[in-house]
Formats: sequence, structure tokens, C-alpha cells
Amino acid sequence: MKNFYQKNISDDEIALIALYFGGALRNTNKSKISSGRVFVVCSSGIGTSQLLLTQLRSLYPFVNFTGPLSVIDYETSSIDNTKLIISTIQLHQRDNIPVVSVSAFPSNSEWNKIKSSLVSVGLITSDIRSQINVGSLLDIISTYSKVIDLPALRKALKNYLSRQGSKTERINPILQETQNLHLVKQDIVYVQNSLSWEKDIMMSLQPLTQQQKVDAQYIQTIIKLIKKHGSYMVLGKGIMLAHASPKDGVNRLGACFSLLKNPIQIGNPAQKVKLVIGLAPIDKEQHLAFLRLLMKYVQDSDC
Repeated sequence: MKNFYQKNISDDEIALIALYFGGALRNTNKSKISSGRVFVVCSSGIGTSQLLLTQLRSLYPFVNFTGPLSVIDYETSSIDNTKLIISTIQLHQRDNIPVVSVSAFPSNSEWNKIKSSLVSVGLITSDIRSQINVGSLLDIISTYSKVIDLPALRKALKNYLSRQGSKTERINPILQETQNLHLVKQDIVYVQNSLSWEKDIMMSLQPLTQQQKVDAQYIQTIIKLIKKHGSYMVLGKGIMLAHASPKDGVNRLGACFSLLKNPIQIGNPAQKVKLVIGLAPIDKEQHLAFLRLLMKYVQDSDC
């Protein structure tokens, strides 16, 4: 660039040039994803969509789920070879590709809607057992390992696949230690007064601002997202995961918990929020262990 312009270029200008080229390369890589993919979309591409994506990949390991994507990523990414959009918020259709809107922890009816949509676009069959051929699995296994008792292995595989097809097993992903996320007493608050859901959320996320883990604008962005997209941050069982994107004012990785004496209503009248979990993600990776742990407890019927 210096040779081309015959001028010196400052570090700031070099950084800006690198940012533009990096974005272009990232978009190029997105367009190379294999055919038959399914987009998973959230407003920020960070929190609730990550929880949903983990469950989808566990239940349908042979489907090419892409994401999680933010709304901006969804609007700007190429949708060639995309057959279905699954989102935790309401989205408009692009190129007549079906859009399925569900909660971060889908109900049984929502799981049925997802399955029907995957069947209708030809990504799975109505019976999961017909997607996986025991003979093909045995061929792969015998290619790379020595099978001592082939009939017993065939029977065991058939029994396992039969159980998978007859019911939806509880998802229990392997949990990792949340090494970079440490909770202290100051991260837990109890909100006794209730004026409005906006005020309750502001009070619930105060630990993050008081510890300077987020700027004040981060909380305002969360409130704006709820007003724009509705109750997609509500996970069910009275739990809400309040979060936005790292670029909206996150300084350090953090989380806080707020128990509301007076449950608040956001969107669906039947969904009353009693526990607000505030999340300050600094990227799309370091908070994943926390989200997996959260997903485990939300899905546990004994909790």
C-alpha cells in the first residue's frame, strides 16, 4: 500500500485496512459452507442461539447447522444452498427459504415443528432410524478396527439406534470448567421493588456495571432488543438470559444472577420471569462452558 500510494500509512489506517480485508475474507469463508445447511439466528448471535444450536447439533448430528448468526450476519450472508432458517426471534423470509421461530429451549410442540420442517426440506426422514444404516456403520468400523464379535456389535448398534428413534433423550453435553468466569457474592442480587420490567432489568444487571464489566449502554441495548424482538431471551421455567453483543459495551467477561420478588412479564403473558441471568460475553467462545452449564440446569426437571 505504501508503494502504491508513495506515502507513509499510519498504524490506525493499517488497522482499518486490515479490518476491511478481514471482514471480506470472513464472508468469503462463509460462502464455502457445504450444501443443505440450516442457519441458526439470534439478535446478537451469542447467547440464546448458542444454546439452541448446541441442542440441535446433539439431536441431529448429520444436519449441517451454521451459526449462530446475528441478524446482521443473516442479512448479509449468502444463503445459497440454505434450506431452512431456525431462529429465536421473528425474521422475514429470504428467497422463500422457510423460517422456523422457536424459543431457546424449545417445547415439545416446537421440537415437533423443527423436526417437521427438517423433514419437509429433505434434510432428515420422519424416522431417525432410517437415516442411519447399521450396515454402513459396520463397514466404517471394520475398516479402521478389528471386530471380534460382528453379530453382537450389529445387535448393539440396532438396539442403540432403536432407542434413539423411539424417544428424544435428555441432552447432557460434556461440561467444561468455566475457568475464565468467576462469580462472587456481589454478582447475586434480590430485587424487591417492581416498577416496570425495564427498571427490573436495569437493577438486575447492576452488578455488571458496578464492577465495570459492562458500560451503561449495554443494559440499554438489551432493553432495546427486547422491545424490538420480544421475549426471545426468556428461556422458560421463569428464567431470562439477558445479553447483547460484545460490541455493545462489554469490557470483561461476566455474569450475574437476580431473583425478582415480583415476577415480570415480557412478551407472552404466560411467561413470567422470576430469575434474570445477566451475561457479558467478550467473544463467542469463552462463555460457552457457562451456557452449557446453564442449559443443563434449565433442562433438569428436578431444579
